[in-house]
Amino acid sequence: MKRVGMVLLLLCLLTGCTAKHAPGKEEKQLTMKYYYYPTCEGCTDGEGFQVYVEEMLSDVLDPDDYEFELKNVAKEDAYDEFQKIVEEYQTEDFYPTAPVMVVGDTYLFGLEEIERDIRQTAIEGYNAITEEEQFWEDMENIPKEDSYFVYFYKENCKYCRGAERFMADLEKEQTLNDGTLSKLHFTYIDISKMENMPIAGEFYEKYNVPEEEWKAPMIFWKGGYLMGEQKIKEQMLEIVHEGQALGWPGAETVPVENQ
Repeated sequence: MKRVGMVLLLLCLLTGCTAKHAPGKEEKQLTMKYYYYPTCEGCTDGEGFQVYVEEMLSDVLDPDDYEFELKNVAKEDAYDEFQKIVEEYQTEDFYPTAPVMVVGDTYLFGLEEIERDIRQTAIEGYNAITEEEQFWEDMENIPKEDSYFVYFYKENCKYCRGAERFMADLEKEQTLNDGTLSKLHFTYIDISKMENMPIAGEFYEKYNVPEEEWKAPMIFWKGGYLMGEQKIKEQMLEIVHEGQALGWPGAETVPVENQ
């Protein structure tokens, strides 16, 4: 099935455009704002925390998928913005203090909550502003040396959360059995959303997934798929280390057998 995204990609190649998205189409970015005290014992240094978050998201989001703003509340403009957050969210039992992370429309209060939830919140925030066409584009031009997976998940799925914690805790760069290094690379797709059903349906068809296995969590690599938290935990790393997830050829041509 031909897709608009692929046509636009070909147009870019023919016309020499270098933008990641379609020509003339505004690129959507997830906005993240980190409000912090630079001298607070409980706060990580602003730039250091940004590096920490970028590393945490490096396997699921490209740097141009989001905009990260550091907000030092000792500065007047950031202070005024933070006071509005305080006014909106304070209650008799809760008074917001830095650090606070704003991811899209979601607010994370305190370092513990930020570190625990920032990865999943950023993924879901990006997915909320991303249309089907962009997901297809995100699955193209994957570096051949990356170990790449398309991951299907659903909101409020405890098995998905378990698989996601497992994947989040993995080293971002893995040593393969032949001694080479490969970066982990994921595209997360929320299949609880109706607008993502065409993506899910096409992958199920391409990979000949039995209908009784149309469930989450599920990962696809170029040559196969795994369904279920336990299988992902038990078998995914073996697939990576054997090099089976290298050389993603694009969503149009999968699945392909390992050479």
